[in-house]
Amino acid sequence: PLAATRVEKVAMVARLEYNTKTYGMLAVSLPSDLVPDMEERSLFWELVGDIAFGLYKIEVEEQRKQAEHALSERYKELDCLYSIDMISSRTEFNEQEVCQEVVSVLPQAWQYPEVTVARLTLHGKKFETKNYRDTERKQSSDIKIYGVKAGEVEINYLEKRPELDEGPFLKEKRNLINSIAEQLARI
Repeated sequence: PLAATRVEKVAMVARLEYNTKTYGMLAVSLPSDLVPDMEERSLFWELVGDIAFGLYKIEVEEQRKQAEHALSERYKELDCLYSIDMISSRTEFNEQEVCQEVVSVLPQAWQYPEVTVARLTLHGKKFETKNYRDTERKQSSDIKIYGVKAGEVEINYLEKRPELDEGPFLKEKRNLINSIAEQLARI
């Protein structure tokens, strides 16, 4: 593109590269009567290095944010499993109270707790968060006791969310809901 004009031009071109990763190219076109001297060339190369380093830092920051988010999601999942264990160990609760308490902690473990609702069905009895409703954005897992279906854990998003691994759900949430169903079967 720099050579397409009819005017005589001088160009300086460099790869935007940092730590063996190339981010792109930087090209500067000047009229031929403004040939850059050594100091201007040195400034150009310094600018190239600064831009490449800036792009690298943006990439590293994005990776850090993604790792931080993933860690936060795993923490919520572990907290949910721990809460279910604590609820199930409370001797003053009967089976219905355990199920209702478990349902109440489930939404907080999903990626969008503000639009997450849950239902637990066990031996034909349903336990739901107060605003529960079925949607097309649903994830579920069977509760099997000795290989026989005894119930189901269901999670629904009340609002549309971006498509991820399994509809709007992360693959880790599939692992979580399966673990919850297994934990409830043991309880």
